[in-house]
Amino acid sequence: MGIRKAIAPGRGYHSRPIKNSSDLKTHVMLFLVNWRQISKPTPLASHLEIGGWGNTGNVTRIAGHSFLSEHKGDTWMALAADIPILRTSCGYVGTSDGWQEIARAFKVEHEFAAADDGNIALSAELDLRHRDRFTLGLPFGNSLHWAVTTLFQSLGIPFGEHSVRMREQRERAAAGLRPLTRTS
Repeated sequence: MGIRKAIAPGRGYHSRPIKNSSDLKTHVMLFLVNWRQISKPTPLASHLEIGGWGNTGNVTRIAGHSFLSEHKGDTWMALAADIPILRTSCGYVGTSDGWQEIARAFKVEHEFAAADDGNIALSAELDLRHRDRFTLGLPFGNSLHWAVTTLFQSLGIPFGEHSVRMREQRERAAAGLRPLTRTS
């Protein structure tokens, strides 16, 4: 799984449009996004179980919340935000994926509910009318239920609280380590 952060050093207006944290207890990557600082859409290209081919993606709606899910073998992931998703699509890379639409017009124009067994791309158009900042959640699990449950549990806690907890966990883990300058 990779994400390209749209940070342009030296341009001044792009300090850090995307900050990331993790909910270490639930295996969720969290991204705090300031969309006004991003000059172009940020792609998220998934290659579950070390490969793009053989992935299956779906647009899913549970309890009034739309999100994207993907799986390959026993590896599942889901993607949602703490703001509403307006449009979603699952397509095949280079033929029916929404990335070209989003890059061209900043919106999803064609909506496909699923893409089975291929090199796929998941696309979402978020409702950015009311907030400049939002949190994206990207969990991994061994079932759709696991991924979705941990996704919404993590999105229910403000990003700042996750960030503080992650920093505290990192400091505890590093407390007994000696600096490399003394040992090398």
